[in-house]
Amino acid sequence: PIYLRLLPGGVLQMYFEKGLEKPFKEFQLLPQCRLSDLKVESYSEPRKVLTVKVEHFSYTEKKRYHPKQEVNHDAEVEQLLKFGSTVHSDMEDLVVSIEEELFKLSVPHQQRRNYEEQELSLQITDHIWILMDTSGGVKERAAFTQIHCLAFLSGQGD
Repeated sequence: PIYLRLLPGGVLQMYFEKGLEKPFKEFQLLPQCRLSDLKVESYSEPRKVLTVKVEHFSYTEKKRYHPKQEVNHDAEVEQLLKFGSTVHSDMEDLVVSIEEELFKLSVPHQQRRNYEEQELSLQITDHIWILMDTSGGVKERAAFTQIHCLAFLSGQGD
């Protein structure tokens, strides 16, 4: 097993043992990183492991020539890290912690580009957790909304 420490600014430190001072590896999370969905994989005969990948993603505008010319904005994804655990709550805590840190990272200013085909898409996801008692009453609840905007827009950013 390895142990992780997530520092402010998106630095992920990895340790071979709990309590060590010096990590064997450090990884800087970037604003272009995202987490995959949690996935259950086979680990050994009776056990399953829950995994999550840290991925670097970027988008490119590609022309395709079919009967008519088509322009698509395709995602290019590269797996950077993969973590797994048999403890479900540990993986959920890891995902929440990394997502919160990724949200805080500032995106460097990029030079304006002109796109042949402009596109704007929104993905809105509501996450709701409810803890109920045996009679169906709500004991605890928490919710948050994620809004992902993907824009390929030309011209001024007014």
